[in-house]
Amino acid sequence: VVQVAAVLGQAFDIPVLAHMLDADISETVQQLESESIWTAADDLHVLFQHTLLRDAAYEMQAQSRLSELHARAGRAIEDIYQHDLDFYAADLTYHYGMAGDAERERHFARLAGENAAAHYANAEALAYLNRAIELTPVDDDAERYALLLAREGVHDLLGERTAQAQDLDVLTTLADRLDDDRRRAEVAFRRANYAEVTSRYAEVALAAESAVTLAQHCGAADIEAAGWLAWGRALGWQGQYDSAVECLKCALEMAQEHELIRLEAACLRNLGIVAFSRGDYQTAREYQLNALEFSRVVGDRRGESSALHNLGQIANDQSDFRAAQDYQKEALRLSRET
Repeated sequence: VVQVAAVLGQAFDIPVLAHMLDADISETVQQLESESIWTAADDLHVLFQHTLLRDAAYEMQAQSRLSELHARAGRAIEDIYQHDLDFYAADLTYHYGMAGDAERERHFARLAGENAAAHYANAEALAYLNRAIELTPVDDDAERYALLLAREGVHDLLGERTAQAQDLDVLTTLADRLDDDRRRAEVAFRRANYAEVTSRYAEVALAAESAVTLAQHCGAADIEAAGWLAWGRALGWQGQYDSAVECLKCALEMAQEHELIRLEAACLRNLGIVAFSRGDYQTAREYQLNALEFSRVVGDRRGESSALHNLGQIANDQSDFRAAQDYQKEALRLSRET
């Protein structure tokens, strides 16, 4: 029992161990706890008392047996927690990797990477996505596209522009190879975003226009709306405020129609930025407060941080320095979290 438990790590779940052994182990768990082998945190979770003991129990087993036990651990976790595999994706990646099951490892590495990215665990996200890419067949263009798109987003968040540009080049090739206009539109939008964060606003407008056209052709309303947003942002940065508002309102209407709440909040934030640029502080503040509320409803911490930052800018321009400082401190806290 101790040797099998050692495969699960320093801490483990009793139901998983029981499933691996196909036995009722409640008495054994109590006995080993009384012998100070491990400590039961509750009815479900156990912790080895000594790291060296766990390591010794693991390393004394033959490699072939360990591979089989890791495979068994993966199957047990999948069986018991089949409705919550996102939470266990990292564990499953580890176990199937140790078992030599490349296909299952790749599947869960992608899941773990996407889950980590969603929770802003950016270093972990890159590690898992890189591993999934390594394990993906070179001729599986659709899978490689999905993984590279996820990784490009993490590079963007971290400001790793060279790596981001390289991913965008490969994504362009894969979208053309797959002959898929939705993917082409998606890449065009991501290129618009890349051009914006590298301050090439004329290129933003061109890429965004391409994204809108391609999205309209294939009926991808979400990407079309995002393209209008990017286009409006580019025009706003260049001082073309009337045209910017037209694009942003088009994006807002589509976001509302298709219940794209995060995108709706982004549209409101950017309409607020245009109003701020024109000196209309009251309208700007209303837009930012509405955007802040939407971002909080959907748990979009980056959007929340942006709205708070914008509110800080408005307060600062109106000489309300205490409010400006409070907004910016909260925006800074959220930015560091993400």
